[in-house]
Amino acid sequence: MRWRIACAATTLLLSGCSVSFQNMPIGRSVDGPSYELTAVFDNAAGLPLGGRVRIGPVEVGRVLATQAKDYRAHVRLRVREDVALGTATTARLRQSTALGDQYVDLLPAGPGKLAGGAVITQTSRGPDVEDSLALLGTVLSNSGFEQIRTIVTETNTMLGGREGKVRDLIERLDKLLASINARGGDLTRTLDALGALSKTAVDNKALMETALRQITPAIDVLRGQQGNIRTALGQVTSLSRTTSDVLAATQSGIIEQLTKLGPVVESVAALDGKLGSTLAGLKSFHRLLDRAVPGDYLNTDTTIDVPGSLVGLITGLPSLLPPPPGLPTVGGLLHGGTR
Repeated sequence: MRWRIACAATTLLLSGCSVSFQNMPIGRSVDGPSYELTAVFDNAAGLPLGGRVRIGPVEVGRVLATQAKDYRAHVRLRVREDVALGTATTARLRQSTALGDQYVDLLPAGPGKLAGGAVITQTSRGPDVEDSLALLGTVLSNSGFEQIRTIVTETNTMLGGREGKVRDLIERLDKLLASINARGGDLTRTLDALGALSKTAVDNKALMETALRQITPAIDVLRGQQGNIRTALGQVTSLSRTTSDVLAATQSGIIEQLTKLGPVVESVAALDGKLGSTLAGLKSFHRLLDRAVPGDYLNTDTTIDVPGSLVGLITGLPSLLPPPPGLPTVGGLLHGGTR
């Protein structure tokens, strides 16, 4: 009985003791000469002390310590001296495997070289399993899929029985977008013109402000004459009605006069080809008349030919013009009537 009690006590004591490598200190030293850097992260939770510092797959240092300062994590790094890092180097927290420890991944960039004690401020944190699981739990617990199901159900209800109309709407929308795409150049030129107009307006802002200030008195005058303007518009309306009545009453007469005026206009139009030469002849006549009449007198030598007179008998000259028909001759006048 005592032996059994002793065995049970020994087993209980041994069960409370366990061997684990988790709490064993990880080496923080770096082989060979090294220098220290500080990387500032917004969140460095899960980064172990002595964690690896890598450039790609190559390990170049270790994590010395982590300190919270100004609500940010300042991580001290020990890097091998033969590793040259540019002044624009960035750092990111990553995981080697899904369940592995985090490490600091350095991305060298920029000219020059970081000296010992330099601070890397361009940092970020990559995704990890904990964050992914937490995000999935948030989606599931907040019924994100249920909301998606509700949206799909309501969409099906909205489209139920209206498939043809929706299809026609989509086809019209496709044609509209195709038309807009075909007129992309016109739209671009319109936007460029609007941009130029806006630039002109901005450049002439002072001038526009001056014009607006100067036009204010004119607007005040128009506002003061509002009653007169309203009265004038009313009178114009009355005049329009009167004019309409007059035109309606005289429409037939106006049409008749215009119809009679048509032949006159046609006759004037027929003289269009002769009018130019006639005016040119009048111009020449005016010039010759000025030469013939130098003052207020005119010297003429005129022969009057009276058909059937004694001029032909006396001068022996034939008549220049035949007598107009129906006119009495001089001989007839001498032989008839009272002497």
